[in-house]
Amino acid sequence: MFNQPNFTSPPAPITGKDVKSARSALRLITARHGARADMPSDRFAIRQVTGQRERLASEQLVRRMYAWRGYRCAAPDHRNGDAQRMTLAAWCDGELAATMTLTVDHGQGLLCETLYPREIAALRDGSKRLCEYSRFAIDPEFSSPKLLRAFFRSAYDLACHVLKATHAVIEVNPRHRRFYEQELGFRRLGAVHTCQRVEAPAQLLHCALDRPLPTMLRDAPPPTQISLADAA
Repeated sequence: MFNQPNFTSPPAPITGKDVKSARSALRLITARHGARADMPSDRFAIRQVTGQRERLASEQLVRRMYAWRGYRCAAPDHRNGDAQRMTLAAWCDGELAATMTLTVDHGQGLLCETLYPREIAALRDGSKRLCEYSRFAIDPEFSSPKLLRAFFRSAYDLACHVLKATHAVIEVNPRHRRFYEQELGFRRLGAVHTCQRVEAPAQLLHCALDRPLPTMLRDAPPPTQISLADAA
C-alpha cells in the first residue's frame, strides 16, 4: 500500500532535464524487454503512465481495488511534485492490469514517513537514496504470478537504474508482508501501526536494491512475453 525515503544530506532536486533523461532510460528498459506498438492482444506491456487519460485510469484502478478490500482511498499526494514521482502501469490490449507509483526521496517527506519518521530518518542518516513504492493495485482479472514477476522486476529496474535509488520502501497491510519478504526480499522496519490514509493496519518494509535479485525477479519474463493463456 505505502512507502519510504533516504540520505544523509538531501541530494539536488530532479530537474526537467533529469526527468527527460529518466524517461529516455525507461524507454531503453522497455525496448530491452521487447515492448512494441503492435503487441498481440494476449501480451502485457509495462511502461510509465503518460497523459491525463492514463493517470485517470490508474487512479480509478487504485480506488476500485482499495474499495474492494475495504480501504479508504485518499487523493494522491503531490508534496514531492511530478518531477520526483513516476507511475508504472501494466497494460493488456488497452486495458489497465496493474499500477504502482514510485517516488524518489529528497527530504520533503514520503507517505510512510507519517507513521515511521524515526525509521526513515535512520535510513537517511545511512546515506541511502530511497524510492517509495505506493498505490499498488492489480486488477484480479489479469492477476497472475507471471504478471507480478514482470511488474515488480520493471519497478526494480525503474527504481534502481532510472531513479538511481539504493533502497526501496513500502507500507503494506501486515497480512501481505510474507509475499514481500519471501518473494521480493523486503525486511520489516518498526512496528505495525494504523494508517489513517487507508484506515487499515500498516507495516513498513525496506529492501536494498544493490543486493542479488530474489529468484522471483531474476526469473521474471519480459513483459511482452507474458501470455494470458498460461498465466497460471
